[in-house]
Amino acid sequence: MLDMGWAELLVIAVVALLAVGPEKLPEVAQGLARLLRQMQRLMSEVREAVHLEEFDARIRESGRNYTPPDVARTEAPQPAQPVVESEAIDLGPIEAEPGAAMVEPLPAPTEADRPAVPEVTPAPPVQNG
Repeated sequence: MLDMGWAELLVIAVVALLAVGPEKLPEVAQGLARLLRQMQRLMSEVREAVHLEEFDARIRESGRNYTPPDVARTEAPQPAQPVVESEAIDLGPIEAEPGAAMVEPLPAPTEADRPAVPEVTPAPPVQNG
């Protein structure tokens, strides 16, 4: 809030009760709440407008500073350098951890595993007649 403690709020409530009276206090509180909501809405609209103006200014400024690249000046990307064997790291044989299940390679497929392909016979020629 506005750095107000309970004591300050209590004093304001007592003064409002004495100034307005108990009958009209709810109406005044509703009006005050409505006024605060409108002020918050207005402040958020102003804040959004300021942010949009700053954003537009940055876009315009970046557009002024932009120069398209010259195609003749750009260099082609360099290809990746091949790994020299002397730089390669030898990891050695990979060993399974103790207690790990060993996976056996799958056997090569045989003729019996392959699906049968039916032979296609050409249709007899059609005679017009």
